[in-house]
Amino acid sequence: MTGQCPVYYNHMNTGRPGSKSKFTSRYLDAPLGSLYPFGYGLSYTSYEYGDLTVSEESESLRIRVKVTNTGAAAGRETVQLYMQDVTASLVRPVKELKACRKVALDAGQSQEVEFLLPKKDMGFYNNEGSYCLEDGLFRIYAGGSSEDCLMQEVNVKF
Repeated sequence: MTGQCPVYYNHMNTGRPGSKSKFTSRYLDAPLGSLYPFGYGLSYTSYEYGDLTVSEESESLRIRVKVTNTGAAAGRETVQLYMQDVTASLVRPVKELKACRKVALDAGQSQEVEFLLPKKDMGFYNNEGSYCLEDGLFRIYAGGSSEDCLMQEVNVKF
């Protein structure tokens, strides 16, 4: 994987999908990932994510996701929340970690995990050093690592 270095979860989008075309960049948006993606953790059990919902409120986004322990042992899972600003005036990372929460689940147990993402935390600094909050399409991800996530799109107004 040295041809794809550096490999990290919050890289910028090159806009060039992986292909055999002569018009390629040195770093491709190819389906190659790291052996252990950001947030990956070892466990004696397994987890399943479902029912991701995102609702916009006046000052924040309310994100809910259901986590189920599908293994035979009790365990603790770190639920991770990521965001992508798809339509920003500057290129934004494909995923930005915004929050995480540790939950303890017995074998077969499910729990709904809720995050409140303040809209003021969804901005970025532009080239003039000013903090910007721009209306547009956002992708919200929730999962057990930066690669193993559910995704929901939402149009946000500031």
